[in-house]
Amino acid sequence: MELTMVWDYINQIKQAHQSGDLKDEQQLKMALQYQNKHNTQSIYPFICDRLQTYSLSHEIKENEDSPSSTLYGNAEGQTLINDCRYQAHSQSKTNGATLKCIMKFDQLVGKTGIAISPRLLASTSQAIRTSYFKPAWDEYQQKCAGRLLWLSEPHIPAEPIDSTAQKLGLYHWRKIQQGELILSLTVRANDIYKPTLLDAGMAFYFDASPAYLHHGYTRDLATGQQGYKEWVSYFDTLLELDDVQLLTVQTDINLGEFTQDFINFSAAQIESARL
Repeated sequence: MELTMVWDYINQIKQAHQSGDLKDEQQLKMALQYQNKHNTQSIYPFICDRLQTYSLSHEIKENEDSPSSTLYGNAEGQTLINDCRYQAHSQSKTNGATLKCIMKFDQLVGKTGIAISPRLLASTSQAIRTSYFKPAWDEYQQKCAGRLLWLSEPHIPAEPIDSTAQKLGLYHWRKIQQGELILSLTVRANDIYKPTLLDAGMAFYFDASPAYLHHGYTRDLATGQQGYKEWVSYFDTLLELDDVQLLTVQTDINLGEFTQDFINFSAAQIESARL
């Protein structure tokens, strides 16, 4: 008889999805996590099956950004992630695309240690700013080798970055402040993949898209609805940096605070599944 472990946290988020008070923020987050798990079961059942039999499944616990982060701390969990990613990405691989990547300026500077002049990045000449930025980007790529990079459709508006960050579902940023610098990168990727529950660390603000799509969708933090198309790629497979733009946040935004529209839309989705 095959041993099946009890996945305690899944029982908790299932209960939140089935009968939790969706006016309670934590219950709503947990219900959204279960909704993603349920949608993943129909697309990539092997992910849920492997998690169910993972010997340390009881350590998967409440964590807004990555409930499954404990998997990275041991060989069994790392093997599970690698095997599931390989199988899922093999099913959704698309070759060659030019896409957008949004990241905080300080994130890249802190990782590379290379001084970058915001004034030069603000040049109106694409060739000048891209050539200037490329050494720092190459260094960042090398330091992130083997890791996933989240990419969005190329025509997302650069300005205002305030509302774009909401529509990209960047909850993990929590806050962006007036005057903060954001990088908008246009990159060419060799291989791109539809994001999975594991790629997103089981975070509630991930949105597991239907099986017939070969891309994901961000979860708009302002409305709860689908935002932009999104994919993941590996830093190692990026081909070229086509452009870089330096954006300035115009208004303080608390990305970690739910809007009423987000609550209403998300709760209505979950309640319809209860019927």
